[in-house]
Amino acid sequence: MDEVFDSVVRVVWDPDGSQIILVDFGEPMWGEVALDGGQAVDVAGAIRSPGKTAWPRGNEENSLTFDVCGETTGIAPAFERRLTRAIAAPRDQADVLLQFESGSQFRLKRAAVERWPNGQVGRLTRESLVIRGGELIADVGTYDPLIGWGDNWFETDEGEVVVSEDNELFTWI
Repeated sequence: MDEVFDSVVRVVWDPDGSQIILVDFGEPMWGEVALDGGQAVDVAGAIRSPGKTAWPRGNEENSLTFDVCGETTGIAPAFERRLTRAIAAPRDQADVLLQFESGSQFRLKRAAVERWPNGQVGRLTRESLVIRGGELIADVGTYDPLIGWGDNWFETDEGEVVVSEDNELFTWI
């Protein structure tokens, strides 16, 4: 059996609208939130060239996957919980906000839930979501479900801002 541990990230569906918390801090998880990203790349070779050339074409795509562990009182309640969670999976398109207790957060743009597989081991459930979206950006605002958006910016320990208002990461040489 897999190890269950507490979530270190909050996953919020549609942070600018309905604000559905898909995973909260401390919620039991079967594994970490997995991220798989990429972009379209064209590769071509020229006649008698020593090697091929790759051109990034954009169209960034990222996939988030996570497995929440639900504890119930028995096998039937576990199955009912699985069905309820499957019905509750978002069916629209929205941004997804990933928040950390440190205050940093990231946003997956234009996302949709692709699949909601689930299973159970006795009275424990495994409720999964696979979310696919566009680009992943650093989010410079701070979202709190009780008070809304704040003005905390990404900063280093010395107070230097590392993300601009346009979500561009600053780099230092």
